[in-house]
Parts: sequence; C-alpha cells; structure tokens
Amino acid sequence: MVRRVKTISRNALGSPDAPALVLVHGLGSSGRSLDRLAPLLAARFRVIVPDLPGFGATGGKATTVEGMARAVIEALDEDGVGELVAAGHSMGGLVATAIAELEPDRVTRLVLVNAPPSYESRTAARGRNERILALPVIGEAVWRSLSEARLKATMASAFAPGHDVDDVFVEDLKRTTRAAFVGASAEIDHYLRRRPLPQRIGALTQQALVVFGERDGRVDPASLDGYGPVANATVVTIPEAGHTPIWEAPDRTAELIGVGAGVR
Repeated sequence: MVRRVKTISRNALGSPDAPALVLVHGLGSSGRSLDRLAPLLAARFRVIVPDLPGFGATGGKATTVEGMARAVIEALDEDGVGELVAAGHSMGGLVATAIAELEPDRVTRLVLVNAPPSYESRTAARGRNERILALPVIGEAVWRSLSEARLKATMASAFAPGHDVDDVFVEDLKRTTRAAFVGASAEIDHYLRRRPLPQRIGALTQQALVVFGERDGRVDPASLDGYGPVANATVVTIPEAGHTPIWEAPDRTAELIGVGAGVR
C-alpha cells in the first residue's frame, strides 16, 4: 500500500501487528530501490519504505540529513508506529542514524548498508563527475544533457563490476532534479564532517549492524576500520556485492537485516 498524504510518500508491507522496520533509500534513488529486499522482510516485519524529501514520489526540495529524518519520523507518527528498527542504504544509513539520534527511545536497533562512515570515504563524490555536477552553470548543463546510456555508465560504480544497472535506478535518477541530488550530497558531507558515522554510532545505546558489499566503487572499504573501537557496532561484509547489496544480494541482505534487528 502506497500512502501519499500530508507528509512524505511511503510504501507499507507486512502485518501492522509485526515489529516495525523502516527501510530508507539512498542518494538519487527512491523506495523502489528496495523492491527486491522489502518483500523478503514482510513476513517478519511491518516494513515501511519512505521516499525522502527531494526524491521519488515525494519530490520537492532536498533537505538536511536531520530534516530527512524528521520527515520520516512525522510519517511514522502519522501511521501510528511506535518502536522500530531503523535501516538504511548508503545515504539512507545516515538518515537511519539521525532517526536514532532524534528518537533514541523509539529506535531499538540500527542496520546500515554501505553507508559512508566518513567524509573522506565518499570516493565517488570526490571524483571528477560529481564535482562537475556541483558547479552552478556547467553542472546544470551537464545534468540536462545526460543520456540514458551515460547515466548507466555513471551509475556503474554503484554496483559490483559486471553487474547490470537496472532501469529502476536510471528512472529514479532521471526524475531527480540536479538541485536535489547536489544538495543532498552536500548535506551528506556536512553531516559526516560534523561527526563521522562510527562516532555517532558509538554515542548511541542501540546495537548497530554495519553491512557492507566488499566490491563497493563509491565508498572506500578501508573506512570500515573506523568501527574497530565502537563497542556497539558489528561489521559484516558481503564479498560478492558492490555498493548496492539491497539489489545485488537481496536474500543475504534480508538475512542480515533480520539478524541486526534481533528477529530470526
């Protein structure tokens, strides 16, 4: 069931009486990126899949990471959701963390899937293509000129080498404005510069499971070392997956989310 009401658009799966699980999508995407994963979890959870401000069916302007988290919290309030497990992919992992920071008594556990631990870890964001997109005039011209083939080539780093870029991701990026993409990317940097993700997790009381596709071409795998001293964080890798295990390895990712949520 898709809800479009006064807050953000979201999809809900599973029994309303099951433990609540929020799945948050990444940058330039929407809840559709979780279409392979969410149904695998619906037998055990009440799964809520929002479209963040600036993206998907919600659209509009992008906001800060905390602003995205507040938008999700407002939607959860509207739906009568109490305690929940917060899980997110890439940028969505930061939003899930911010939800826990804003509502520490409401979030029981965290699961982060290929979320960038630090500003420096975002290797693709530091690359030439995304730096050009951030330029005021040239960036807009480049964004408008991107063909479907060029978009697919640009998005290849979001998957393990040799893995196809599905049309869902191309379509989602095409309906995202440059302002929303560039703005949200800058807010990711701002959030991580203020405090890296391992430090944020370490300041929380919830257990956090960090899931990471080892063949990630957008986030530096070596950055996972930052979780070493974090007592409440456990890191599990998926060797065959790239930056998007939610699509590349949905069965294994669903299994790990169940473990991270404390529900077998």
